[in-house]
Order: sequence, then structure tokens, then C-alpha cells
Amino acid sequence: AGNAPDVIWCEKPIALNVADAQEMLDACADADIELVVNHMRRFSDSYTALRELIADGFLGDIDSVTTQFPRELLRNGTHTLDLVSYLLGESGVSVTGSLTGEHGMPDHVELAAPEEYDDCGGSGTVKLTDGTHVSLDHTSPRAHSATTFHIVGSEGRLHIDDGGEWT
Repeated sequence: AGNAPDVIWCEKPIALNVADAQEMLDACADADIELVVNHMRRFSDSYTALRELIADGFLGDIDSVTTQFPRELLRNGTHTLDLVSYLLGESGVSVTGSLTGEHGMPDHVELAAPEEYDDCGGSGTVKLTDGTHVSLDHTSPRAHSATTFHIVGSEGRLHIDDGGEWT
């Protein structure tokens, strides 16, 4: 079209499988359109400030990251990985993991989801480009779980709680 957008703001997950997501990325790249995924933590003043502190060496060299988040790995796991990538400025190079087979979607999501959409929990590890290992735990039901991040560096440890506050 003659009025193609400069940016597409997309809700997550952007697709139900990797092949469809890659097709979207390729189409946007070919059309010179920026594809932005709705990861709202990137727009939080608290996380922006924390990212700058980490980049300035506040925690020293990062050794490991441990995360815990409710089930719904497809819908919410993207937030976990995006926040780690955003804060550390690194991306994943390898992933290992397993799925629980138990979904954790709240009723309002389950009712609106297509039949083939099964968002179960899971756990695993991601190795980042700088060698940092990230442990992911998305195995607990929402009612029993909290969102937490623990980042361990050579100069200290950081804890981020469910509300985004960090210590």
C-alpha cells in the first residue's frame, strides 16, 4: 500500500509457532517496518534506570540470573526473557527446557484462545551471548506464584519482586 506504516506494535505472543514469527520478522524487514512487541517493562522508569546501572557496572560481571513466573510460558515467558535481555543487553544463544503439560491460563484468556493454543508451564535455562546462564521457572499456578528475578554479579546481588521494585 502507498501508506505503509513505519512501525507495527504487536501484542505477544506474536505467533503460535517459530515459523510464523520468523515470517512476520522477515516481512517487516523486507518492508523496512519496525516490529515492536508489547513488553511494557521496557517503558518503566524503574527498569530503564536499572538497565543503566547494570551497564555502568553496578553489579560487576553478571554470573547468573534466576527467574520465577507463573505458568503461561508462551504468553508470559516472553516477558521474562525480554526483561533479562533488556536489562543485560544480551540475547539468548541456546535454550534447554521442559514443559509441565499443565496450562495456567486465566479464564479470560482461555475463553478467547483458539482451540490449538495450549499455554502450559515449563522450566529451563538460556545461555546468553556473553555466557551468562539464566534459569527460568514457569511451573507454578498463578495463584501460588510471584514474579521474581535474582541477578548475581561479581559486585553484588539484585532482587526484583512482583511489583517491579528492586533491592
